[in-house]
Amino acid sequence: MKCHPNLANLAGPCAQVVFTAPVSSKLTTAWELTDELLGKEEDGMEFDDYGGELGHMVQSLLGERNAEDGSWFWALFVYGSFTQEWLRAPSRVDSTDLDTFPHIAWVAFRTAAVDRREENERVMKLLGPKPMKES
Repeated sequence: MKCHPNLANLAGPCAQVVFTAPVSSKLTTAWELTDELLGKEEDGMEFDDYGGELGHMVQSLLGERNAEDGSWFWALFVYGSFTQEWLRAPSRVDSTDLDTFPHIAWVAFRTAAVDRREENERVMKLLGPKPMKES
């Protein structure tokens, strides 16, 4: 089976997991890809849907909830098809277009007692220079 170029990479506080989705015209946003891949998994995902401008906000992925004390949260990173680099998603998950950002990664982003620059460097090292090869 040919895999969709969209990869969903989860780098949680304890482990890293990678999912791929088959080609589908139904998958046009990062939300649709996340829902397709994690919606069927046990403890796959929990999002609050605020609708409109805010859309879906992640609360839990694969049973790992955002830290109650705010020390980390699930952040969406994308790989730009034009820039050829990972970056923090420039928009909400509902409007992150998979044509422009064909690879996504949900990363546990630390906020407490961590320099933001150092945390960005940690995430970039974790994601690597390029997405994993398509299979």
